[in-house]
Amino acid sequence: MNKDEIRKKYKKLRAENSSNIEVNKIYDKNIVSSIKKFLLLGEYKSVGIYYPILGEPNILEILKIENINFSLPKITEDNNILFYSYKFGDKLTKKDNKLIYEPTDTKPHCIPEVLLIPGIAFNKNGFRIGFGSGHYDKYLSKNKSTIAVGICYSYQITEFKNDSFDIKMNKIITEIEKS
Repeated sequence: MNKDEIRKKYKKLRAENSSNIEVNKIYDKNIVSSIKKFLLLGEYKSVGIYYPILGEPNILEILKIENINFSLPKITEDNNILFYSYKFGDKLTKKDNKLIYEPTDTKPHCIPEVLLIPGIAFNKNGFRIGFGSGHYDKYLSKNKSTIAVGICYSYQITEFKNDSFDIKMNKIITEIEKS
């Protein structure tokens, strides 16, 4: 299967699995627990997260970790991604007619030490398939010191060939913490 076929298949699979709310709560709790361990062991102070949409693991519970500055992505007019400080409860704006929520904060953007990145599918080599816009790949190619951590459910791990422009994740965390 090519990336578009994988994207279509796994978007459908993720939508089907998102209806199992109780199981997803348990999976999300396990993912959050693994993220917390990773972040605290690394003593990271700046972490870029995502606001979950369309069946992505809900990791917002990590916002309760003290002494870490969290940020959310915002897509710029020139189609790049920047991260802005975010605390639970801060106002978010819905991006266009999409389901994406972005920070409304006008503070200067930041460069997180760690990025927690959702995906539609990941392979065992650490590459991801997202929605196809390339935002994270472009961001990571410019910010090479940022640690990229893929976040997904274990059923989203599959085989595919990555492209030369794809950026490898440093780690993948699932509900069973594969890496």
